[in-house]
Amino acid sequence: MSLSRYALECRKLIEELIQSLTKEDAENLRQSLGGVTQAAWQAWTTENSAAISRYAAASPSERKKRKEWAEPGLHKQLVLAAIQHLQRGEALLLEISHNQLEPGIGYRSMAAAAGDAYQGLLKRQFQDWPFDGPRPFPDE
Repeated sequence: MSLSRYALECRKLIEELIQSLTKEDAENLRQSLGGVTQAAWQAWTTENSAAISRYAAASPSERKKRKEWAEPGLHKQLVLAAIQHLQRGEALLLEISHNQLEPGIGYRSMAAAAGDAYQGLLKRQFQDWPFDGPRPFPDE
């Protein structure tokens, strides 16, 4: 499978996760995060990065089976964090594909293309709230 195809699959997983929360769930999550700064959210996602990655990789049925993911507040936070995690993964895959970072090119070309891919990531704007309604994070 090509990297751009993997990126497309990331987009499908993002949509799957967005659809997994009802409007009421998303509103409850927004309210529970109200007043949480972007820095505090980033600290939480960093601290829980392994669980977020496992959640993002799990199938819907696997997510339902895991007792530690069943707590409603944690579940909703994991959904949001997994969406953000997958958005970044999608962006990375697209940049790698777009900049043709593949084995076999010269090391100088690879180094330059890797820098271009990194610059492409820096230019991207990531949506921190993929649901309807205002974002919960205050502007800092």
